[in-house]
Amino acid sequence: TELLPQCSPNKLNGLYLASNNFSGMLSDWIGRWTSLLILDFSFNKISGHVPPEIGLLNSLLTLDLGNNRLTGHVPSDISMLSNLTDMDLSSNNLSGVITHEHLAGLTRLRAIDLSRNSLKIVVDPEWLPPFTLEYASFASCHMDPLFPSWPRSQTDIGELIISSASIFDRLPDWFVTTFQNSYGLDISNNGINGTLPTYLENM
Repeated sequence: TELLPQCSPNKLNGLYLASNNFSGMLSDWIGRWTSLLILDFSFNKISGHVPPEIGLLNSLLTLDLGNNRLTGHVPSDISMLSNLTDMDLSSNNLSGVITHEHLAGLTRLRAIDLSRNSLKIVVDPEWLPPFTLEYASFASCHMDPLFPSWPRSQTDIGELIISSASIFDRLPDWFVTTFQNSYGLDISNNGINGTLPTYLENM
């Protein structure tokens, strides 16, 4: 069955259905809710895929579909959410590749959580994110064996989690400078090697 709330799609600003026992699927009806600012279906039993129509919610500030049973690929249409500040798709069964096409339009993004899925993050080493993150978690996502270069531009990030991300490399020389004001860094369960960076005490 499909989850289909029965109310006017042009008047609702927030849809909070978190921490219930909802099942069913998200379908193309989601694209009708163009006035939504917050969509929170986290901690339910929602299955199926993330429909591409979710990209029509161009007023959306918060998208939280974490801790469900979603499967399939993340549609690149999610990049159309240009006002989005918080995105949580963690703890699902999502698979496939996340590229810069998924992220290019998310210019206001401040927090992203894609952890505990079967996703692969593939971006060009020279790619510069269009956003400035404060929180990012890619735990258990598969990354390039080299330490990702895109976090270098994220000097405002408070917490970065890239544990169990198949990284086999040394810590880059910009590590201390970029993360000197961060309060949480988790790079555990990777193949990080070499020596600790100089001036680590400046963090």
